[in-house]
Amino acid sequence: MAIKYEKYDRLASRAVDKLYGEPSTILPMTAAAANGRAARDPDREPHEAKGVFDRKAADAAVQFGSRGPGRGNDLNTTANGVKMTFSVDRAELVDEAGNEVPVRVGDVIELTDRPGSPKYRIARVLPGNSVRVDLELEVIHAS
Repeated sequence: MAIKYEKYDRLASRAVDKLYGEPSTILPMTAAAANGRAARDPDREPHEAKGVFDRKAADAAVQFGSRGPGRGNDLNTTANGVKMTFSVDRAELVDEAGNEVPVRVGDVIELTDRPGSPKYRIARVLPGNSVRVDLELEVIHAS
């Protein structure tokens, strides 16, 4: 049944990228070395891809129990965070030779149209659907 609607998914994906897509560079990284720092992967080339960057508030799970005297509501979250994703059409993850470009956890994404913006590390690669791949990101803080 999913194959039947794949054509419409592709049309919608192209329209979304045309309206909201941002150019980016995906920098392949190796697993963290003994010192805890990842390095550029010499076996994979950087890849340019257009995708949709999304940043929205994400509440932490509700924590039960008293947090001290004078608290009226025990069902509050103690922290609010941010969930950042980068959604890429699978057609963008193909090189000039027609081979699929592997995107892995730990690779770095730079948004090229946002000068001064931080770099992002891919924390999770979510399959999305047959047309798009969703990448959960985390900010790389300068050390």
